[in-house]
Amino acid sequence: MYDEALFLERRAESKENPGCCLDVICSSKNGRFKEALKLYEKSAEKYKMCNQFRKAGEIYEKCAEINIRLKKDPCNYYKDSIYCYQLSKSDYNVQNISAKLNNYSEKK
Repeated sequence: MYDEALFLERRAESKENPGCCLDVICSSKNGRFKEALKLYEKSAEKYKMCNQFRKAGEIYEKCAEINIRLKKDPCNYYKDSIYCYQLSKSDYNVQNISAKLNNYSEKK
């Protein structure tokens, strides 16, 4: 299960930041971000299934960042990230993501 999560995460990273110029030319930026988002979501779920909550929190944080780039609401991903960080007892990350969530909410 962990290997699947890692594989999905790496695929998402390659969609988000393509190394080959053909990938950039042949697909739109928003399309790549949407594909990366789907892959990151699947990866986070797999990490949660194998109790890798800190890693899942990191992935949900990436999902929130992509949603911001897509001009969509990142709040649900921030909340998922906070939940996972709480399960991993990572107080620093909980505070960091909570601050990001508050900042985003204040702007809207």
